[in-house]
Amino acid sequence: MPRLALVALGAALLIGFLTLNSETWGFDATATNTDFRGVGHTTQQTKQHTSDPVLLTYTEALARVLDNNLYLKTFSQELEARLAEARQSGLYPNPEFSIEMENFAGSGDYSGTDSAETTVLFSQRFELGGKRQQRLAVGHLNKELAEREHALAKANLIAETTVRFVDVLAAQQSLELAKEQSSLAEKVLKTVNQRIAAGKTASIERLRFEALQAEAALRVSQAKLKLTTSRQALAALWNQVSVEFAGVEGTFERLPELPVWAELSAKVPFSPAFAAQQTEVSKADETLALEESRRIPDLTLSIGGKNFEDTNDNAFVAGLAISLPLFDRNQGAIDAARARQAKARSMAQATRLQLQTQLEDVWQRLTVAHTEASLLRDQLLPAVQQSFEAISYGYQVGKFGYLEVLDAEQTLFETKSRYIDSLTRYHKTFAEMEQLLGQSVSPPDHRTTSTVSTTRGQS
Repeated sequence: MPRLALVALGAALLIGFLTLNSETWGFDATATNTDFRGVGHTTQQTKQHTSDPVLLTYTEALARVLDNNLYLKTFSQELEARLAEARQSGLYPNPEFSIEMENFAGSGDYSGTDSAETTVLFSQRFELGGKRQQRLAVGHLNKELAEREHALAKANLIAETTVRFVDVLAAQQSLELAKEQSSLAEKVLKTVNQRIAAGKTASIERLRFEALQAEAALRVSQAKLKLTTSRQALAALWNQVSVEFAGVEGTFERLPELPVWAELSAKVPFSPAFAAQQTEVSKADETLALEESRRIPDLTLSIGGKNFEDTNDNAFVAGLAISLPLFDRNQGAIDAARARQAKARSMAQATRLQLQTQLEDVWQRLTVAHTEASLLRDQLLPAVQQSFEAISYGYQVGKFGYLEVLDAEQTLFETKSRYIDSLTRYHKTFAEMEQLLGQSVSPPDHRTTSTVSTTRGQS
């Protein structure tokens, strides 16, 4: 039948068009090299560790976090979604295939299908004004924004790892200090017993120093509990419930040099937070251009054939359609995109100012902490240590009473504890500064070396 032949011809045209347009437009999902598993550490490398080390270095802890942290892994999934959205944005509109039949099932000459007219149409809409290119640009920027968000999350996670690692180091130092205090309390009590046995002091002093010894033992228990808690908090960053390392190692007392403010300030434009906001500005620019391109109406071309049943003749049919932008010129969407463009630019300026302010505050606190730690290490601690040793010796020979010994001992360990606190505060503030900038500021990482000491170190 001629009508069936016309339908078959239209179907063949449709299949041929789809075959010609089956090439991939826009994104290539396999072209990206983005890797969210961290700097130089792969999952395969992690699996090669058959057992956990007794002491964990900062480098090892950070590698575990970057490889296994669940929150960080969500960004690779988001990037995959953004890539799929970008591919979708680059696709051409689908063609349309339609069949129309006229003048049938009526009355008189038009009863039945003897006078029917069958039209087969193949239509394709062509986007004008660069809409597809603008959609692709927005899709690319969405992907880039996902990468910027990952960089920001990674900087935050590295800083959190540093903070928790420092907490473990500080807890280890505090435990060593508590043990030292407990050991000293035992020695002092032994000296008191010797003086009591020799009749040089009253037996009531034994009770006071026994209470001091019990208090020192309590501090040891508390320090052990704090160390356990800090180790668990660090292991939680790589999703480990049970702690399989005995402790961490690092040069806790080595203070990285104070950075120069001018150099720090120059790094703000390259920070992850500001870079992400700058990408938002670019995305807003491209979104506005996309909405402006949508003012231009698209063109639809149609081609097909028509069969006249009563004469058994065929004829070609062609058509062209374009919408008339009389009422809807996408003006509302353009105004909204323009407002969001202004908002993105304002947010970028605000973000830079906020980062500058935060960085200056961190740098001031870092300076104070560095000064305090240095003074404690170089001046106050040696003086307090020397004073305690002199008073302890004086007590043994009867020149000082137990009150002077207690006061000297309390001053000594309060000063040592204050020194640990100042070091902890300095390292955490340094990590906060690197978090804001999204990059390491110190020379070769001071947390990765393998010595831990409770004595005075060198900066």
